[in-house]
Amino acid sequence: MAFSPDGRILATCPPSPSFAKTRLWDTATGNLVNSISNQMRKPLSLAFSPDSRNLILGYPWTREDVASLEVWELANDDLQLHEPLRTGRVVKAVAISPDGQFLAVCATDGDWDTAAGSLSIWDLPNRKQVFTSEDDTGYGSVTFSPDGQQLAVWRHGAIDLWNVPLRPGDVLAVSMPWGGNVGSLSYSWDGEQLAAVSMSGLKLLRLADQTEQPLSSAPRMMATNTIAISPDGTLIALEEKNVAKQTLLLVDWAGDVVVQRIAIPYDIFSLAISTDNSTLAVGGYQRVQLYDAASGNLVTELA
Repeated sequence: MAFSPDGRILATCPPSPSFAKTRLWDTATGNLVNSISNQMRKPLSLAFSPDSRNLILGYPWTREDVASLEVWELANDDLQLHEPLRTGRVVKAVAISPDGQFLAVCATDGDWDTAAGSLSIWDLPNRKQVFTSEDDTGYGSVTFSPDGQQLAVWRHGAIDLWNVPLRPGDVLAVSMPWGGNVGSLSYSWDGEQLAAVSMSGLKLLRLADQTEQPLSSAPRMMATNTIAISPDGTLIALEEKNVAKQTLLLVDWAGDVVVQRIAIPYDIFSLAISTDNSTLAVGGYQRVQLYDAASGNLVTELA
């Protein structure tokens, strides 16, 4: 799930393909604004454009006649589907540059982690592909740096850094060996660190010397994979493990200090932080609650 940059909308994916809808919620009222039929497909990735006008959905679909990438325009809470983008592959991850110009797409030939795949860059306003890179072991996650000048991409065995904008013939700037899979990547507020989230937990990587950094304020929670990074790269939300109750920790990344603890009365499946860092979205099975980040109080449950 993800907040729109203006904070008005929270987009949630269905817990399984059988639910078949991506839902858009009004964060102020908790009411359902609109929904998108996924045709029995659960999106593997979603992203809002910086102006909150477009929502990108990536699907696990490999048929050429079925769109694996959809661009929806949100206008006054109405939805309009632009011409779908057909990759012919499973879309694992999408990211939009801070200026809204480029869409980065990681796609593979199958839903296993070592399937061959591609990194493609699209001119989003013009719906035109401007760059592609193929790899025998596929790509799995992608993110833009805060200034939009760099793109971090995980592929099996490495994290690659590309300089932006990318054009045909461009080559890698940096490739860093990386063991294990990475479900998501996020830059820190200053662009000097990367947060890599996988099934084995959270790892923080300092890019200058490619060394792993500890999170001393929550060392036990580095093993959880229920994690969200704020869009500005300043806050980390993670689930506390090995305790009697589910507890959500909110950590100031720069200060390496826990700034909020929230007891959650159900198993946490997903997390999201609003652009202004004021609201936490906590998802369980068929339920989503919004919490005030400053006080830790429940604001509303999406109905």
